[in-house]
Amino acid sequence: MQIKIKHIAAGTFIALLLIGVNVKAEGTEVIASNFESTLQIENWMIDETVWNTNSIFIEETETDLELEHWMTKTESWNFNISLVEEAETALEIEDWMICDKICHKNTTNDEPELNVECWMMNDNLWK
Repeated sequence: MQIKIKHIAAGTFIALLLIGVNVKAEGTEVIASNFESTLQIENWMIDETVWNTNSIFIEETETDLELEHWMTKTESWNFNISLVEEAETALEIEDWMICDKICHKNTTNDEPELNVECWMMNDNLWK
């Protein structure tokens, strides 16, 4: 069965190859009948008024900055009048912070002690 499939596939491949070789395609050549004319420099290409950016765009100028009365008025900038200074209480050390019973509360030994066993020291296992 496999040999039949291989023969059919090989025959189909050879047939397609022969058909592809014998095909004569026409009309694929590029015919250059319309040649582009040579480029020529025109007047607008070298005209300074076109390329001079100062003549096209009007340069904007900023007005001079002026000092206004509110800028130099001491009442406007004196913030000490409106701010009230808050006093914080000093930090204190409380008993629970330094009590030995509370600090070492979680250090109880609930786990059994680990013992070194013979297999741990066996040189044949750890080569």
